[in-house]
Amino acid sequence: MNIYRGLVSNYVTDVQIAEYVEWIVREKKEGIFHVGTTDVIDHGDCSLIADIYDRGSVNA
Repeated sequence: MNIYRGLVSNYVTDVQIAEYVEWIVREKKEGIFHVGTTDVIDHGDCSLIADIYDRGSVNA
């Protein structure tokens, strides 16, 4: 597992993506959509990343 210090990214849950897809279909929107949140996580936060890795949710 690689940890990249100083890399900050946002994260989106599967439920949030589903809500966006539902809105796109319901409103008959077209185009390219970028799904993101205002919540960010520092990639160097090893505790969260390590927890996810330990649960087997990430294949390294």
